Amino acid sequence: MNGRVLEATFAFWAIAILSDPVGGALGELIAGAWGSAATAIVGALLALALAVQFLTRRCNPWLASTALLLIGAFAALAIDDLLVAGATSGAVTAACGVLLGATLAVWFMRDRTLWVDDVRTRPGEALYWLAVLLAFALGSALDRLVTDALGLKPVLSTALFAAVIGVIAVARIMFDVNRALCFWIALVLTRPLGAALGDLFAFSPGTGGLGAGRPVTSILFLVAIAVAVIAAAVSLRRRRTGASAGTSAARPPSSS
Repeated sequence: MNGRVLEATFAFWAIAILSDPVGGALGELIAGAWGSAATAIVGALLALALAVQFLTRRCNPWLASTALLLIGAFAALAIDDLLVAGATSGAVTAACGVLLGATLAVWFMRDRTLWVDDVRTRPGEALYWLAVLLAFALGSALDRLVTDALGLKPVLSTALFAAVIGVIAVARIMFDVNRALCFWIALVLTRPLGAALGDLFAFSPGTGGLGAGRPVTSILFLVAIAVAVIAAAVSLRRRRTGASAGTSAARPPSSS
């Protein structure tokens, strides 16, 4: 309740999934206006958002969600830059996986935890955000790799990645697989799932989509993200208020 990052609630997962197409649209918009400088511009906005986030005393859902959105946009642009420069999707995927594993290992050695609710210090938060950035980059690279290899239409890609995340959820709920392991694997897969979902809404019916177009899809998903953030903020406020009331009730009356 006093953690520094968003808890892994339904609202968090909605934001993580939908931030991919919205962040991608933001990246494309900036790239259309400033060309090759887009990655640097989004990176500067991300650095500003994280700086403000680090200055807060505890989690602010709006700030954290903005950071997630910008991380998604930055990761997608950075992966595209690497692929345009000549790197293969397989090599980029492997490199991102190694870097993510190394970051999680350092975090675990430092704090003995990889669970988001345990992020209560700024060093731990720094490692968390770095891990999120690498997880999103890995997911974006994996999306390119799977797209190149299978060439699935949006509806099949959406079903595929949703099914894999569903298997992870079942493994966690029914077989008590480590929650942190399930969280980070699922977070990686939110990237290709979000991209496939965005394509499903945006692509024309002739190419396997619903024909809403990128602008309308981005607006719809941005509204859905805002609703999820509001839900997260309300839930967090209620729990903090309840915890404060419980603490006050448990405090013995002062003697006069």
